[in-house]
Amino acid sequence: MVIGTDMKFLITGKKGLALALKEKIGTSATCISQSNGYKIQDVLEWGPKFYHYDVLINCAHNEFDQVKVLEQFYYAWKDDSNKIIVNVGSISADYNRSEFTKEYEYLAYKFQKQALQSVYAKLTRLANCDIKLINPGAIDTDMVEHLTCQKMDPGHVADRILWMIENPDIKRLDLWQ
Repeated sequence: MVIGTDMKFLITGKKGLALALKEKIGTSATCISQSNGYKIQDVLEWGPKFYHYDVLINCAHNEFDQVKVLEQFYYAWKDDSNKIIVNVGSISADYNRSEFTKEYEYLAYKFQKQALQSVYAKLTRLANCDIKLINPGAIDTDMVEHLTCQKMDPGHVADRILWMIENPDIKRLDLWQ
């Protein structure tokens, strides 16, 4: 699939990686977040408003709510081979943190991303829609500005996500910095 201007993209989040994606995709992308009235945890309410979109980039993290977003769009799109769901996980789901001394300070985050990865692994095999997972390392965003490890440029990660969308045979990608 080649990304075209006729495709409609829904991106959860409005800052960091979501903003980089929006800048690269342009006007065919809609970013939603709490700041514009769409709390990620309320996906049952806002999700149906976006079922006519072509691509969901499940980017915004809030506890286990990325899993809820994945499940909601899976059930709506599972039989439509033209729909794409890209989930933004974390390399920390499978590997130690870049700052090894902080490995046990963020266990909740690690478990939340492991849950997303686990649900992705189950649903991707059942769906006709194209479900993908990208696991980047730390991305240079406000969320990790306090960390001293090497961080990835959000634009670079956005480029990899767009590359995944254009390649239906790529289902999972782990990015290392």
